[in-house]
Amino acid sequence: MKLPSLNHAFLFSLSLAFIPSSLATVAFGTQDNYDVAWIYDSNPCYANTEITYQGSNPCGDPFRLSNGYTYYFEHCGESTFALYNDDGSFNHGCNYNTKTYDCSNGNVEQSWVC
Repeated sequence: MKLPSLNHAFLFSLSLAFIPSSLATVAFGTQDNYDVAWIYDSNPCYANTEITYQGSNPCGDPFRLSNGYTYYFEHCGESTFALYNDDGSFNHGCNYNTKTYDCSNGNVEQSWVC
């Protein structure tokens, strides 16, 4: 078996640096009777995206966030609740993490961080 040269390994590693990544920490919660998601470090009072009407199943419904990427949740109601990228690749598992954001346009109730 012939091993790749260091030049090939370096070029391969360098090419990986230019692959766009949609990894992000995403929060999930509710606001004004809607399930919403947002980039975790952003202000959910102004930078969230409605997914579904609260009480509907948000799993499988794609949503686009402020970073320009599209995501969806899977395994709602299960211990394996997780965030996926639009291309179907796994992004991250979700952890129950509650927090209330006091917003002038209606409080945001965070329930999960993925």
